[in-house]
Amino acid sequence: MVKQMQGVTLRQPVKGRADVSPRMVLQAKGDSSFAVATADASKIINFLIVPVIEVNKKMKSSQEVRDGWDRVLKDVDFSETQQGSKPLILSARKNWKIHQDQINIIETAYLLDGAKYLEYLQKSKNIKNIPLIILFDKTEVEELSIRKKISESGTFSIHDIKNKVGTDAPRMTISEVWREIKIISDPFVIKTGMGYTAAINVLETKTNTIHHIIVGAKSLSNELELIRSKIGSLSNIQMKIRKQSSDPKSPYEIKI
Repeated sequence: MVKQMQGVTLRQPVKGRADVSPRMVLQAKGDSSFAVATADASKIINFLIVPVIEVNKKMKSSQEVRDGWDRVLKDVDFSETQQGSKPLILSARKNWKIHQDQINIIETAYLLDGAKYLEYLQKSKNIKNIPLIILFDKTEVEELSIRKKISESGTFSIHDIKNKVGTDAPRMTISEVWREIKIISDPFVIKTGMGYTAAINVLETKTNTIHHIIVGAKSLSNELELIRSKIGSLSNIQMKIRKQSSDPKSPYEIKI
């Protein structure tokens, strides 16, 4: 016999199975480590948390103060940004999973990069679908490391997380004229007409534009490897580069 406690009403348990339906469904391509997708900017914001150093209550995004993050949300004009050229980079941790090219969203993910752009889209009269790069199974420490890498280099690619293959940046052709550049990536692989070869992403100082340079030539790769072996990375190295002559087989010259 069960004794009823004073002030407590005993209820019969509900029989059956609770069905938790997804609040949003994304069509996506990827695997267990990352996926790419697009989403309505006005809807996906409801499933994202933005790690910050200080909460700005004027912003629409849900924000969470977290140690190590130097970001504070503010209004930024992105009117010159081409649609589809600036993806949001998300960490879904273990909250989201991809199955049969679909992500069923019930819980939240963490917005590592693109928060200010997302805020801009909320206030824009013409809200668009926005591309997403979704990372799975990342820890808080890994999220902060990814964020710092983005802040330092100014660029990010899913290839930094995956296989380091390819780039969206156009190729910079090096001539005998000196060009000032800042390296913003370590070497990765790209596909050319002659097969796979090594490349780096660079920021050209004069035009403030991002390009990639093929670095497979021995005269260039040897010099770059000397730098990389000394400091552990090529990222953020500023230098001048040219070829000794207009001959396609002419060796490269660099000045740090």
